[in-house]
Amino acid sequence: MLTVSGPLSDLLKWILSHLTGGIVKREMYGHGIGRFTKEEVYTLMEKDMRTLATLLGDKKYLMGPKLSMVDATVFSHLAPAMWTLPGTRPEQLIKGELTTNHIACHG
Repeated sequence: MLTVSGPLSDLLKWILSHLTGGIVKREMYGHGIGRFTKEEVYTLMEKDMRTLATLLGDKKYLMGPKLSMVDATVFSHLAPAMWTLPGTRPEQLIKGELTTNHIACHG
């Protein structure tokens, strides 16, 4: 991540956000996620998390008694919501209603 400090930091952040904003939007549209409204994205995310919680059920791991690549992949998708997005809908859903996903993040 780019860390900028000093008198030009706000100006540089503004310039960079305006230079890259269009690129990010274009790429998101190309990948498909940019074609949904914010609410639709949250609905899709919640559906995916509920499906994951159902698949996990009471099991410690998704694919059996041992940790697998699938578990590591799921962890890599859930962990950012758990620890870097405090107060957001994904974090609230994982820590609240879908506690099996919360447990999956803690092993």
